[in-house]
Amino acid sequence: MISNINNIDVISYLGIGFISMVIGIIAINLIVEEPNVKNKKPEGYKYNTFKTYITFFIIGIVIHFIVEQINLDQIYCGKKCQMRIKSQN
Repeated sequence: MISNINNIDVISYLGIGFISMVIGIIAINLIVEEPNVKNKKPEGYKYNTFKTYITFFIIGIVIHFIVEQINLDQIYCGKKCQMRIKSQN
């Protein structure tokens, strides 16, 4: 039941993957503390690697793909539109 993927879908998947990677990098840098000693590597150094960044990127793409395939975005938007219409009447 996978729909045909066109160029716009690929761009949106890559965009969401990039956004989730940036949010993941920010979260790691905010949560993990750096040591006070200048000669040591920060505790979170093992988390600030290329593998971690790619993992966040792929997770963003997979979640976006799943949400689109089960039409969760359309279900949510449909409910919000119905609530607005009811509140205006």
